[in-house]
Amino acid sequence: MENPRKRSLPLDSILNGLDKKSKSMNDARKTEEGLAFIRGDVNTPSRGPKLPTDASESPDRAIRHFLLSLRETIEARGVGAEVEVELRFGKITSNSTNQRFAPSVPGNASFVLREDAMRSQNAKFVPGVSQQDYQRYMSKLSQLTDKDSFAKHEEYSLVEMYPGSKRVIQEMDLDGRPTQAKYLQVKERLGSIDIFLPHCPYDCRVSVSLEFPAADPSSVAGISPENERNRKRKSAIGREIRVDLTEVLFGDVTQSYEVEMELKPNMMKEWLNLPDEAIWQGANTNAGILWSTMSRYFMLNASQAYKMQWENIDPNNQIRNAYLQHFDHPSKFPGTMPVGFARHNIPAVRARDKDYYCSEKTDGVRYFLVVANQTVVLVDRSNLPFAAPGLEALVSLLPEGTVLDGEYVLHHSQCKFVFMVFDIVAEGSLPSSSYVRKPFRERLMGIQNLLSETSAYYRGLQNMHPSSVLPLFRKRWQPVRQIREVFK
Repeated sequence: MENPRKRSLPLDSILNGLDKKSKSMNDARKTEEGLAFIRGDVNTPSRGPKLPTDASESPDRAIRHFLLSLRETIEARGVGAEVEVELRFGKITSNSTNQRFAPSVPGNASFVLREDAMRSQNAKFVPGVSQQDYQRYMSKLSQLTDKDSFAKHEEYSLVEMYPGSKRVIQEMDLDGRPTQAKYLQVKERLGSIDIFLPHCPYDCRVSVSLEFPAADPSSVAGISPENERNRKRKSAIGREIRVDLTEVLFGDVTQSYEVEMELKPNMMKEWLNLPDEAIWQGANTNAGILWSTMSRYFMLNASQAYKMQWENIDPNNQIRNAYLQHFDHPSKFPGTMPVGFARHNIPAVRARDKDYYCSEKTDGVRYFLVVANQTVVLVDRSNLPFAAPGLEALVSLLPEGTVLDGEYVLHHSQCKFVFMVFDIVAEGSLPSSSYVRKPFRERLMGIQNLLSETSAYYRGLQNMHPSSVLPLFRKRWQPVRQIREVFK
């Protein structure tokens, strides 16, 4: 990493100039995306009213905050009840047009709407998926039930809905014969959040309810049900989560197809019993399990990196200072630049073959991963901030001031996104923690030490659920003289 002589410009002045440059580059990118949007080069939702998608929020973070906000309510009102945390597929649509909302800015987004925002946007959540997607998701369900950690379950039931969130359920076998007496089930809904994912085929609703023990249905005797429906359901049931695919019928006619994921009651029970110092991590674990199961098996693109706004997360420039302070010319992209295998590069590589390393290409998006001000952010080449599922958990695993250079990339065999680290800028906030002026060999050793099995990162990782944290991988480098090793 070569470093030209330092400038004497104040860092705040550089940041202001960099923000202007970033805005210009971002405007150009928006223009190009907008043209693609008009040409139909991208997968767009049905045209309808627009939701503001220029400032996203990581979905798992939103779910974690949602659970934390309801903890006291659950403890006060949930005595004797099981806590149901459920994620459903559907579409956020306009009450005025009944069309799914469109994004205000083309591209990936994760826009979270609390209940007051849904009202202010005149929006509603319509659950359900298409028959074609339902069949595709059914094959995904089969992949889950093929695993030893999930059990396959099928059920058929008649559900009568009554006022006051009451329903009478008649369980039946697959031939329609009752398997047990009818029972009354009462649910108390505590709240919900809706997550708008315009680049995905469906949006998500996450809701929390209290489900009270089954009771005798005599309390609704003589009352006409508001509606009745038959449910044909296939499920994959694990220790931590249950996935339900349900065909809803009125008589013999299918009315809708539903996809739901529900945390097992033991997960919420364990969380509610945690000591105060472990509450955040417990909520993060539950949010991670719910979101990673959904994205890994059903909508992989739901775990993309999402653009945020600096003014929302870094109003005092603390995060930007944390990585820009290490560079002499921060107004330009300061990361190392690779040399390709073009013919004109070969003489330069041969002349300094002891200084060059090679690796296979990773087809991801390049970011700095910055740990600063008790948060973790991905920063792209245009100096724009991004969030990603599992990112915030790294704040307790990496030293404050850590800056890593790498790629956010899909790990195909694991069906999830990871951060592939290929360089290190700093391992802390002190000048002595900077690696900028060190040879690449020493920087690779720094990455190895930071992420090794004896490191604080690795030890902390053992105490976290794998679904709750973004995995860090070290890129495999070989000295250029050993280039054949790359292809083995």
